[in-house]
Formats: sequence, C-alpha cells, structure tokens
Amino acid sequence: MQVNLAGLEEALHGLGIWGPLIVILLRAGAALLAIVPSSPVLLAAGALYGLLWGTILVLIGAELGSLAAFLIGRSVGYDFVARRGWLTALSRTRPGRWLLKDKASQNRLMMAVFCCRLVPGINLDAVSYVAGVTPISTWRFCLATFAGLLPYTLLLVGVGREMMRVSTMQAFLILLLVVVVVFLVPAIWKFARKRKNPVVDA
Repeated sequence: MQVNLAGLEEALHGLGIWGPLIVILLRAGAALLAIVPSSPVLLAAGALYGLLWGTILVLIGAELGSLAAFLIGRSVGYDFVARRGWLTALSRTRPGRWLLKDKASQNRLMMAVFCCRLVPGINLDAVSYVAGVTPISTWRFCLATFAGLLPYTLLLVGVGREMMRVSTMQAFLILLLVVVVVFLVPAIWKFARKRKNPVVDA
C-alpha cells in the first residue's frame, strides 16, 4: 500500500505560507527547548516539501532558534548558564572542553561548536546557550552551527521524503533504522565511553 503523496501535498498546498512557517517555528522551538523533539519535524519536512526545500526550511528554523539561544546566553551571562548545569554537562565532553577553554582562538571556538553539533549525545540547545557566554563571534557561531547541523538535517529530511515513496512496511523499516542510528547507536557509544572512563566522558 502506497502513501498518497500527491493528496498530502495538495492538502498542504492549501495552507499557503503557514505550512513552511510551521516547520520553521517548530524547528526553531526545538533549538531553543530540549523538550521539543527535532527528528519528527525533520521527517515531516522531508515528506511534505522534499529534500531541497525541506532542508532549507529546517535549517532556517535551526539557525533562528540556535541564534536566539546564543543571544539569550550572551545577554543573561555566565552565572545563569552555569545554574542550568549546561557548563558542567559540556565540560564532560571533549568538544565541550574546547568550547570552554580560556583564551581559545576564534577558529578553535568555531571548530568546537561544529564538533559539538556532530558528536552524538550532546545537548544541542545547551551548546547554543553556552556558546553565548564565550568570546566566539556571532557570525562564526552561525556558520559553525549551519555546517554541523547540515549532515544530520540532510539525512533525516531525505529519509522523510523516501518514506512517502514506499509502502507502509518499508516506511516502518526505514523509520526503525533511523531510530537505531540516531538514538540507539549514540546511547551505546556514550555508555561504552563511560565504562571505559567513568570520570571523563569524552
């Protein structure tokens, strides 16, 4: 049984500008608040808008949300971010320690943000808030965020698009594979690192 992609796209077209805006706002919310899941938004964007436009919409939302969190962190200051436990959590990871290192160069801070976006198990909204209390320039933060989120975004948006082209069983298997790759593998990796070094989770 095939998913009715044409019917779904026709229904979405009736929403006009609201459809893309909803995707952007949901992804921005996920970048601001960890309680908003981002993966379903990416899958839905791919299913409804395809790989190109789905990726563009998701990245716009991700950039806006991350920039907002970054500016909040910069305005409220170090103590506020520290009280939330974000500094402690990031200090337990190698890229996080790069980000928090005293007198780090702009290039090193930029690379730290990029790696934090790529490494499994790091709280992505926390990265934005913490980066706000470092000396990294705003444009470097935005560029590193874009580069770090692009592979993950392309993967899930592409999966969302393909799920609309296959049978229900195939879509379920694809979704199961994504869950394993995106959630289970990082969890196993993190657990293995803790077993290897219970003091420092790098």
